Amino acid sequence: MRSKLETRDSLRKTMEPSTNYRLSFADVVYHGDGLFEVAADNGIEVTVKMLGELTSLLDELAPRPMKRALLSNRKHSYSFSFEALPYAARLKAVDAFAIQAHSRITMVSASIFKPLNFPFQVFLDRDEAIDWLRNRIT
Repeated sequence: MRSKLETRDSLRKTMEPSTNYRLSFADVVYHGDGLFEVAADNGIEVTVKMLGELTSLLDELAPRPMKRALLSNRKHSYSFSFEALPYAARLKAVDAFAIQAHSRITMVSASIFKPLNFPFQVFLDRDEAIDWLRNRIT
């Protein structure tokens, strides 16, 4: 469940860039214009239920037909459950996806992820990743 100082009704009124949200498993930053950044908690195993929680937040803050992009900030170590990995590869909630790796080893391991229906790239530099994502949804 996400927590925020605002109520659900006021949430819709404050869709300003760089608004922070807390899901049960991750911190999410909404940068505005359909661009999201997620940092999962250290040591967790991401499940299909957790991906559904993220999808619900994206749907609420950037309803379709708005294009959406997601940056996964891999500043923590975490894994995906066997069921969640193929779900993530076919995620229909985003139009572009990038991973920010914090080391060359993470960059290589993240490059193995092959989404099926949206542009994908791995970056070491966060600003480059955000620029690349913005270019995919504008």
